[in-house]
Amino acid sequence: MKTLLAVLSSIVLLSCSTLFAGVPSLLGTWQIQADGAVMLHGPSLGKYTHWTKGETKLTGTAQVLSQTDRTIKGVFHMPKGDEPFIGVIGYDGGLHLVDDDGFADLRFVNKKKLEGVYRHITATDSVICNSIWTRVK
Repeated sequence: MKTLLAVLSSIVLLSCSTLFAGVPSLLGTWQIQADGAVMLHGPSLGKYTHWTKGETKLTGTAQVLSQTDRTIKGVFHMPKGDEPFIGVIGYDGGLHLVDDDGFADLRFVNKKKLEGVYRHITATDSVICNSIWTRVK
């Protein structure tokens, strides 16, 4: 009985420490390394598609410009152009983003690293990729 009580107490304490750990600041610049693919639905890629036909790797940055509690706003800087995004740190502990044509779900690996999946489906193309975000500053 004492062992069961000790285990349950530990679970409650760990849950509380996670719950009250606070919302992490994401302000700053993040390097993005992505592995994925694009599928064309017509003769050309969409306006906001950063991938090219046949490309499987993409690098860029995400600049988080503002944060209010769990909500962030920023800009992706990719080789083919810039694109604004908004996001929330979910109650599930993940980071969830939307941009002009898609969305991403990421998890915190640690304070300086995120990883997850980005996807979009438009009339012109579909994209899916794994991405790793590493804090630059």
